[in-house]
Amino acid sequence: MSANSDNSFTDRYSTKRASQAWEEASAPIVRFRTDDGACWGFIFHHLEYARFERDTLLLEWSIGSISIRIRGPKAEVFFDKFANHQATSISADGKDIKSITMRLKTDDAVEEAFAAIEKLTDADLNIDNELDEQV
Repeated sequence: MSANSDNSFTDRYSTKRASQAWEEASAPIVRFRTDDGACWGFIFHHLEYARFERDTLLLEWSIGSISIRIRGPKAEVFFDKFANHQATSISADGKDIKSITMRLKTDDAVEEAFAAIEKLTDADLNIDNELDEQV
């Protein structure tokens, strides 16, 4: 017997995964496990656009106005596999893929209102004065 007999057929003849962070396959639905532990699935063909810059990949779906942000040193490698229908599932592994977040986009006016509210301080809202008046 040869020394290679201990290796399985798959080990010897399949292509190796580029990273343990994603699975390589072809499927119409792609899955993203976000940092909060939720698993989201989207139909690949409804992808509106993708943008890669530095170590961040942003994927936008028109259905439900959803964006997925993938960060890590191998985000571009994942993007290449994803664009060629070779990667269908991803989760952060802390090494190759550091973070995956999902965001539901809303109306711009609502977004601006929430952003303005987040910038307000207790003094802006007179919270301390209201508490003093109630006592």
